[in-house]
Amino acid sequence: MRIAFALFASALFALACEDKTESPKPGTSAQPNKVAPADPAVVEQLQQAKVKATQLQIDQVLQSLDMYKIQSGQYPSQEQGLAVLVEKKILPRAPMDGWGKPLQYTLTPANAPKVSSFGADGKQGGEGFDADISAEQ
Repeated sequence: MRIAFALFASALFALACEDKTESPKPGTSAQPNKVAPADPAVVEQLQQAKVKATQLQIDQVLQSLDMYKIQSGQYPSQEQGLAVLVEKKILPRAPMDGWGKPLQYTLTPANAPKVSSFGADGKQGGEGFDADISAEQ
């Protein structure tokens, strides 16, 4: 439910920020009808919702990895990645973070799974909403 809300809020925000242009009426000049920038507080709440959605998605993926381990006796290799969860029908589709980017999968030196998102900017590291989000078993 929370993931669905975060995705809905993200889509609503994207629609609100689109450049709305109307066809000019005959005899008038074409002027784009720009939407005012979103309120910073709304943007902040949407980013917080994306962080929470990402954390929930990571938790779901870790549970799915446990299910895979029960079925196969070990966690997937890094080469298999999270795609094996879709192949084995444990997940319906490749897991994405709140910004629509694929989640990252690695194994720790102790052979435990670690699932990560590179945050809003999609780059490793960062601060604030650009910070990495991760969890491991």
